[in-house]
Amino acid sequence: MDPSKPLGPESPPSKRNRSAWLAIAAPVALVTLGYWLWSVWGARTLDRTLYAVTLPSLRVTPQPNYIQTSVVEDVFRGSQLDKISLLDRNAAASIARAFDMHPWVRQTTRVCKLSNSQIQVDLVYREPIAMVGLDPSGSEPPTSTTAKESSTWFFLPVDDEAVLLPSHKTLQTYRPEDFLLIYAPGLTSSGTLVGEQFRDPRVVDAVRLAKLLSPFRMEWQIESIYVYQQDPGSGAGRYLLEIATFPQQGQQRRIIWGHAPGEEIPGEPVVARKLEMLSSHLKNKNAADPTLNLSQPDPNSGRLLPTAN
Repeated sequence: MDPSKPLGPESPPSKRNRSAWLAIAAPVALVTLGYWLWSVWGARTLDRTLYAVTLPSLRVTPQPNYIQTSVVEDVFRGSQLDKISLLDRNAAASIARAFDMHPWVRQTTRVCKLSNSQIQVDLVYREPIAMVGLDPSGSEPPTSTTAKESSTWFFLPVDDEAVLLPSHKTLQTYRPEDFLLIYAPGLTSSGTLVGEQFRDPRVVDAVRLAKLLSPFRMEWQIESIYVYQQDPGSGAGRYLLEIATFPQQGQQRRIIWGHAPGEEIPGEPVVARKLEMLSSHLKNKNAADPTLNLSQPDPNSGRLLPTAN
């Protein structure tokens, strides 16, 4: 046997070339595939890990004590903020929109990215200004004393824009002097969602008056606002409002305010004059007549009163 000859058959050149090509192409393909997978999923995963919005990273304006839920937790869990990357140029706008959707938030004024991946969110919270009284039985609005004795009445909080706020409190679970109470015959919350303005225009009118009277509520001992049927002579969409004070020595003062502030009809005193007459009346503890009609000019003034045009 000739030792110079190979023991087996010689590989054809094509097979040798293919093996060499595979030896080079396979690692290149693996590297290319790995790079593609990293660019598609790996980088995103890393970004989400390093730059994702997290609950501890959110710093919000301290919320008032009357809000019983955690606004920041509600927004984080309900709006999927963890899907937002701080590298996204629209991250601040997305976070602001999420907080604006919460019923306790009136406005998100600023979203600022801080160091260490912290996010400062400045909020203006809604504040309850009145409680809207509802009775499922459809009974007439109560007087001050019967409301406390009735177990069917419950109350929904609204802010100064008549926006329905979360939760409700029965009259037995909060002090009536904390808020003005609003009553109207047959009033319901049907169709009004939490975070939306009350759809009943009577509530909107009453809230406008509640906003005006809130600074004087305790000084003048104002307890509630009653909304009565449309005034037939004043046009569509107009209601008459009445104010009731807390009972003192068995006597409750009832004051007819008239139309909602800004909705005065011709000849009706303007808001400033009504407040002047109301203050004078309530400061007179010895007034013989506990009632007062502010929708009419004072007949004893001897002067022309400013009235709506």
